Amino acid sequence: MKTQQPEQEPRAGRSIRSARTLTLLCLALVTLTVAVYWPVGRFEFVNFDDTDYVNANAVVQRGLTWEGVKWAFTTGHASNWHPVTWLSHQLDCQLFGVKSGAHHLTNLLLHLANTLLLFGILERMTGAVWRSAFVAALFALHPLHVESVAWISERKDVLSSFFLLLTLFAYLGLVRKWSPWRYALVVGLYALGLMAKPMLVTLPFALLLLDYWPLRRVSSFGSPVPGLEPRDSQPATGGLQNPPRSLWLLVCEKIPLFLLAAASCVVTWFAQKGWGAIYPSAQLPLSVRLTNAAVSYARYLGKMIWPQNLAAPYPYEAWTGWQVTAAAVLLCGVSAAAMAMAKKRPYFLVGWLWYLGTLVPVIGLVQVGMQAMADRYTYVPLIGIFVAVVWGVEEATAGWRCRHTVLVTAAVAVLAACMALTWRQLSYWKDTEALFGHAIQVTTNNFQAHYNLANRLYAEGKLDAAVAHYEAALRARPDYADAHNNLGNALDRLGRTEEAARQYAAALKFGGGSATRVNLGNSLLAAGKVEEAIACYTEALRLAPDSAEAHNRLGVALVRRDRTAEAISHFRRTLQIRPDFVDARANLAAALSQQHRLPEAIEQYELIVRTDPNDFESHRHLADLLFETGRLEDALVHYRKACELNPNDAAVRNGLGLALAARGKMEEAVQEFSVAVRLDPRQASAQGNLGNALASLGRYAEAVQCYEAVLKLNPDDAQTHFNFSLALAGAGKRDDAIAQLREALRLQPDYPAAQDQLKLLSGDAGR
Repeated sequence: MKTQQPEQEPRAGRSIRSARTLTLLCLALVTLTVAVYWPVGRFEFVNFDDTDYVNANAVVQRGLTWEGVKWAFTTGHASNWHPVTWLSHQLDCQLFGVKSGAHHLTNLLLHLANTLLLFGILERMTGAVWRSAFVAALFALHPLHVESVAWISERKDVLSSFFLLLTLFAYLGLVRKWSPWRYALVVGLYALGLMAKPMLVTLPFALLLLDYWPLRRVSSFGSPVPGLEPRDSQPATGGLQNPPRSLWLLVCEKIPLFLLAAASCVVTWFAQKGWGAIYPSAQLPLSVRLTNAAVSYARYLGKMIWPQNLAAPYPYEAWTGWQVTAAAVLLCGVSAAAMAMAKKRPYFLVGWLWYLGTLVPVIGLVQVGMQAMADRYTYVPLIGIFVAVVWGVEEATAGWRCRHTVLVTAAVAVLAACMALTWRQLSYWKDTEALFGHAIQVTTNNFQAHYNLANRLYAEGKLDAAVAHYEAALRARPDYADAHNNLGNALDRLGRTEEAARQYAAALKFGGGSATRVNLGNSLLAAGKVEEAIACYTEALRLAPDSAEAHNRLGVALVRRDRTAEAISHFRRTLQIRPDFVDARANLAAALSQQHRLPEAIEQYELIVRTDPNDFESHRHLADLLFETGRLEDALVHYRKACELNPNDAAVRNGLGLALAARGKMEEAVQEFSVAVRLDPRQASAQGNLGNALASLGRYAEAVQCYEAVLKLNPDDAQTHFNFSLALAGAGKRDDAIAQLREALRLQPDYPAAQDQLKLLSGDAGR
């Protein structure tokens, strides 16, 4: 059957009906995407990079600041140089704080923008409205893209793709009418994309593919291909100011883009190498990486067609010879077919090469991270496969009867399946336990999933379960230093200190760094081996001079050795690195107090309670220091706040009683001392202070009972014997008072007050 060619629609002046169709299709894309992804607004952060990127990153959490901007452009944190991504996270924190739902919704908004941009670009390049819409719908709804959207740390993926698509849109404008400003816009948008994620380094090559089809800018492209829609069947530049050129000129046109890509590769290499993210060849030989790359290309296609057992992350597997051969045959066969069909079906060649090429930076030839493959890597590459398949189906069914009905039914069925599978896959991203619990179920020997799940269980205090998963991670990968280290932490908290020390030693054997040495130092310090602990902390600082934890723990160990001045310098250095490190500030305050630098210690505690008004220990210590320096009213404020935070702390009640007594509020002091005694009857100081307060009020009989209780706890306290004698004398028990004075002098012969009181009671004062 001969198909009739549709009439060409003028490029300028699209009909109202056509514009309405485009608008409705855009609304449909937005509605379907939001319907599937809306639950992300209730999702949590996961402990898979989100801590590095947002919820444990102090710089990001401070929002957009000049210091943050400088940091974004100079840091290689998280093993990448992507300042635009850092700035986007800072902006989210500026607007929403550290609310995971809002950060998730930003990812969703970017995904929506990418979907609409993809639709607009394809429609503008080809004029194929419905095919472009279906490709955009597959992009929006395919379950392989859940990881890019539902993972906050993959902001770099959706954000870089946003700039990639903007670059393509600007490139279309440049193709239709060349100007320096349009060219500068293309270069600028591409630079922003590279600064969001360096995976975009292949874009200049992708533009050359688009020059071949559908833009047909290559002068040797050939005659129009029969059966394509009007704008497919002639150069996109027809009648415009940018005619077809030779391939060499098109390459030269993109030299600034190639230079940007090369610069990004160099910067990324140094950032990843500096953070130890690139696996050395000794651990992962080139042969293994090549094998994994070939199989991964095939696996991505398989998961696109049948998206089951999707996981984050995928561990390396040992592939058999026939599996590797089958993958290689598939890739070579499809590539040969694409080349053979290049003239008649250029969309197939372009789509296939787009897929192969845009995956190259993350296919594992240079292995970054521990995953064999990742769903997020398909976010841009699958666009090529979607285009090849959709355009291919359109051409293959050109002569069918009821073609429209069949295609519409098939499209609805495919999109409905994608939505259902995406909804299910999305549910696994709601929190850390769901994500890695699912990964463990659908993969084998997934040490990374066991490790991350163990970290979550450890944070929740489920130590036995955490130990089980750390051990599972180590069974899958015995040389996993981080798992040894964190297993040591869990064992240490369970009181199994010797086992913990063995795990720390194993971590060091397999390349554990500064953090492991800090943990081993903590274990040694807890065992009383202070000098060995100091050596561990010192080595940790040699490896990581800006380790706040190492500086802080070294300071604690130095205090144990009465090297308080050195300790103070390390506590101060800790706070320079991490101003929000509360434990280090409290340690600094305690060390300053130990050196009797009370005003400085008070200043540090005041900074803590200003930041966290509910820090009980800091209010308690601050109140004690204020009392000691005579600032009684201020001391009362902080004692009362501490009592409010912890009403059952006997020491705080005793301190509050002393402050009240010093202000002459004896009745209130008696009440607080009484509460302290009730909370802890064995607290001798509270019993003695209650006795003193009662005696000052003339309630000698009650005071006597308090002193008797104190002496049962501490019979050799001369001061208590003396106070007891005064109470007995006040109660009219002169002989008992004399006996207590003699006992006080037996314990402390040079006690002038006791000597004078004994003379007075014995009638010797006037002799």
